[in-house]
Amino acid sequence: MAKKSTARPLYRVHSGVLMLIKWERELKDKTGRTLEQWCRLLDKQRSDEGEHLDRAARIAFLKSHDRINANSAWWLADRSLGELHPWDSTEEGYLAKCPEVVDAQFAGAKAHLRPIADALLDLARALGPDVGVSPCETIIPIYRTHVIAQVAAANRKCVRLSLALKGERFTKRIVDTGGTAKKDRLTHRIDIAELDEIDDVVKRALHRAYHAG
Repeated sequence: MAKKSTARPLYRVHSGVLMLIKWERELKDKTGRTLEQWCRLLDKQRSDEGEHLDRAARIAFLKSHDRINANSAWWLADRSLGELHPWDSTEEGYLAKCPEVVDAQFAGAKAHLRPIADALLDLARALGPDVGVSPCETIIPIYRTHVIAQVAAANRKCVRLSLALKGERFTKRIVDTGGTAKKDRLTHRIDIAELDEIDDVVKRALHRAYHAG
């Protein structure tokens, strides 16, 4: 009998996706309708001019129902208009989509940045078995219990490594993301244009973010 693979998966389901999955699973018990039933109901509604409702009108319609809170109104309106990705509905769908989402971020004029991003993600995964990489459309967050870092193509010239290093001083190399003033978790960043710039400064900063997270 072949042994089951114990290889660590490259990606972990994003916490926001898990929240949407839970919301969708509980929707009928909480509101009396499934996601599909709410979408059909919204599609049947018309404005005074006989037009389909736009997003704002759908949200207002949903908020008129006692069992729909604000978040559910926004999510239902978006889902009914096809503005939330269908792969958000299942863990399997999200994980299957991850490679495509990452490829798209480093395509075309940004393709030369992909080795840098991959090297940073490998470093992050090596920090500990509890590290998860959960791609979004334009960024690649790195989680422990909370987000500890993030990789993104800042532009065509460099990859931006953002870090949760609240309270640490800024340096010439590790600069302010603006997150401190906005009370965001990601407070520091390092822009990396070449593989050999992933040096001990970068590795130590990732290590500190891991242990702070």
